[in-house]
Amino acid sequence: MPIITTISSKNQTSVPSAIRKKFDLKPADKLEWIVKDDEIIIKKITPLSFEDMKGRYATEESSFNWIELKKKIERGE
Repeated sequence: MPIITTISSKNQTSVPSAIRKKFDLKPADKLEWIVKDDEIIIKKITPLSFEDMKGRYATEESSFNWIELKKKIERGE
């Protein structure tokens, strides 16, 4: 069943409660707006975990210290 929202005078719209709950959307979550032909597709952007980033960007010749980076992130630096 479609859910209809309205765009305000400030070009804002609300995410309906049922959609927020289904996709576990919280304040500050990022949404990606994709235009495909005459449709708008909205996707939740899921941040990469530390392990995902490490695996994606690590190389054998990399001298980057991932362990030190993780410690800094945990300390809030």
